Amino acid sequence: MSRSFILLNIILFSLSIQLTAQGIFQEKNNFTRQDTL
Repeated sequence: MSRSFILLNIILFSLSIQLTAQGIFQEKNNFTRQDTL
């Protein structure tokens, strides 16, 4: 495999991890907000 292809995979992988972490974080925030109400 070429180095640029591996680099692209790493970037996409890190992006997907960040998006998943943001989704989990937002779900936790919504859950705590409902608890306070």
